[in-house]
Amino acid sequence: MSQVIILYGTLTGNTQVLAEYLAEELKKNSSNRHITCQNVAEISVDFFANLASTDLILFGSSTWDDGAYPIDTRNFITELKKSPPKLNKIPFATFGCGDSSYGIYYCLAVDNLEQLLTNWGGLKIADGLKIDGYPEMTDAKLATNIWLEKIASWLKQN
Repeated sequence: MSQVIILYGTLTGNTQVLAEYLAEELKKNSSNRHITCQNVAEISVDFFANLASTDLILFGSSTWDDGAYPIDTRNFITELKKSPPKLNKIPFATFGCGDSSYGIYYCLAVDNLEQLLTNWGGLKIADGLKIDGYPEMTDAKLATNIWLEKIASWLKQN
């Protein structure tokens, strides 16, 4: 069975809430795909060695202070960089929560994840989803649903 993998790193839980919402919504519209949602703190980097049947990777992280990953994402990325995965054009998109009061550092983790996955051979299918504050807020839900429509449309075509 083909699958969609949703990975996330979080500190306060906002990006986890966002990741779980993405998983729930995709499950409604992707009955022929297995949807997996996991915190990077709970998996090893070996996870990337078994991606043969993966249709899509959604990778999210919150951003802290001047563009930093939370500790779980930072540790996971550090380990991945030791032996970078070869994504071989596996489609991906990135997402995350941040605080726009940090200006140029707002949701920088989303951009950094996008660059890493591209460097490792992934194929970006959508711009990163950046949520300012809490994912349950009205504006955030609207932005998330618009982004999800793009992801769902891509999945239907592929």
